Amino acid sequence: MLVLLAAVASAGVVATATSQVAPGGGVLGAAAALIDRPASSSSQPVRFTVRPGQSGVEIAESLQQAGLIDSALRFQIVGRLHGGMAELRAGEYSLRPSMRPSEIIEVLRGGVGTGWVTIPEGWRAADIADYLDSRGICTRDAFLSAAQSGAENDFLRDRPDGATLEGYLFPDTYQILPGATARQVVGQMLRAFGENVTPDLRAQAARSGFTLHQVVTLASIVEREAVAADERPLIAAVYLNRLQKGLKLQADPTVQYALAGIDPPYRAQGYWKAPLTTADVTVSSPYNTYAVTGLPPGPISNPGLAAIRAVLEAPPTDYLYFVARPDGRHAFARTYKEHEENVARYLPQ
Repeated sequence: MLVLLAAVASAGVVATATSQVAPGGGVLGAAAALIDRPASSSSQPVRFTVRPGQSGVEIAESLQQAGLIDSALRFQIVGRLHGGMAELRAGEYSLRPSMRPSEIIEVLRGGVGTGWVTIPEGWRAADIADYLDSRGICTRDAFLSAAQSGAENDFLRDRPDGATLEGYLFPDTYQILPGATARQVVGQMLRAFGENVTPDLRAQAARSGFTLHQVVTLASIVEREAVAADERPLIAAVYLNRLQKGLKLQADPTVQYALAGIDPPYRAQGYWKAPLTTADVTVSSPYNTYAVTGLPPGPISNPGLAAIRAVLEAPPTDYLYFVARPDGRHAFARTYKEHEENVARYLPQ
């Protein structure tokens, strides 16, 4: 114990006669409480790898370099106080600077850092459900059931009654722990949404004159339309201009969403049927923005942060139309005549 207390002192923590001592913990317990503190308050996940054969010292130094702890020495002391560093297991982990060293040690000791999944921007809940089912994480039906409603988060308050969590299942790379339930997976995605779509962004949405739900809904359309990332803000601007003028959005992705939802045969072609036919755009659905003016009832996909920012930070422009070019980018137009010329130039006849 004397050797360990000396190490604690050298790490910048000195136990004195006036130290608060946890019941049953003695001076050693007080010292442990003082050094077992997070590196910061950040809850941003950090991917961390423990390589086979790495020593406890090497792991501690790597954690410090990654910003997950503020002292490799103090981490090793906490490790010794919590049973040693020999049982830390190789693997990939999702850690946060807001975790205490003792919490990090428990995760690394458990060796459960292997269930990494990446959810791309623009997937709908059904896409995610199929993927998680294929990975053996949870069944499709269980995920879709968990993604229906009922989550208590302040950013979900302005959703219409009966709305699902479509749009709020944040695209990211997640570490799914073994045995996690579908509800827990959905909870991870909602927490990621809350951490990325910050209170400042939510306040910005309120100042825009739209609810957050409307912003996410429009962002979900922008996410599906944009192939080139730099075009997201301009595509958002076109839709905002059309909404302001009372023009129908005429967004193909909303029709694709409607078709997959009400006509199961399209499932054979995936959830995003392409190309659309003239008959497709007449489908009877509140999501068919060729037939209905304004935004659809809710998001049609789960947009990333860039698409949400594109809606909130759309540049001023008088464009009202765009058409996809063969290279995936878009040709924009201010008048219907210009748009017709672009359609004749870029769409196959």
